[in-house]
Amino acid sequence: MKFLNKNVFSITKLILFVLFALLFYFQVKNIDFSQLFQISVKHFFYFIIAFCLLPVNLFFEFKKWDLVLKIIEPFSALKIRFYSFFSGVVSAFLTPNLIGNFIGRMFYFERKSRIPIVFLTSVSNLSQLFISIFLGSLSVLLLPSLPFLANINIFWLTILSLILCFIFLFVYFNFEKFPFILINKKKWFLKCRILLKNNISLRYKFLLYSFFRFLVFSVQYSFFIQSFGIDLSLKILLIVWSVYFWSSFIPSLWFGKLIIRESLALWLFSYYGYTSEVILSAALCIWICNQLVPTLFFIPFLKIKKNNVLNFYLSYYFFKHILVLSVFFYKKNYIQKQDKTKGNHCFDSI
Repeated sequence: MKFLNKNVFSITKLILFVLFALLFYFQVKNIDFSQLFQISVKHFFYFIIAFCLLPVNLFFEFKKWDLVLKIIEPFSALKIRFYSFFSGVVSAFLTPNLIGNFIGRMFYFERKSRIPIVFLTSVSNLSQLFISIFLGSLSVLLLPSLPFLANINIFWLTILSLILCFIFLFVYFNFEKFPFILINKKKWFLKCRILLKNNISLRYKFLLYSFFRFLVFSVQYSFFIQSFGIDLSLKILLIVWSVYFWSSFIPSLWFGKLIIRESLALWLFSYYGYTSEVILSAALCIWICNQLVPTLFFIPFLKIKKNNVLNFYLSYYFFKHILVLSVFFYKKNYIQKQDKTKGNHCFDSI
């Protein structure tokens, strides 16, 4: 039964990814890539500030990780805290984002600490998810209704948003109380419950850091859009929140929700009347800034251990995905050149 449930989840995740990949393709195929490459940064000040906010973004994420270690490994060296955090950033980039950071982080600690680390990191991730849902729900209410929400009265839409936020908040503050049938009598699970019970303020601190982190990467996204010539406004910020809101419900496969978040950004910003080429450029910039750059920078800091397959695993998947992306964009560029060549031949024949 457990094997069946795991397969069903994996297949569902793959189907959703393929659907969003198709959505991304049909949106991108209408974009003139020659025009895309001609887009230039018009406001370098905002572009540079957006990149400079990356350490602030990482700082708030590290503070959440530091809270976990202060409870489970209070005497761990600062170097180990940083290195395990770096490893988590890399593994999160290459794996489904809800479990990726566990893989890189836990290998730096003894076996007895790994499961509590995974458990408390789950609570930390839930805090970030709740903030995305809460602020995203606010953006859905304030923005003009999307086509599939147009027939819903604003009163009922508000009620649905409140119910959704309440459900996530209830799960967040009662995560350890849920009846995990197979594990609720395990010693390590009881230990995790005690850890949370004895650290009541932990979840509130997670929420605070998650809120500040969400504001930081929202401002980054908005500044990248501003740097390409679109005037900054409250509407831009609300659409950014809406992008993160809808992407929260879509599981990712790898590369930090690459394609999924870009598809949603293109769809939402295009619906509200913004240029697709500029939005795609900004979406790629935020991905490069917050996902690719930290991964490339932190790879040299990964700890190498004898008989530890973590580094091999991360390196293998990193270069594998780079190859897949390279082939995708090469084929896209090749097809466009072929279409232009055919068009020129047809013109000559006429």
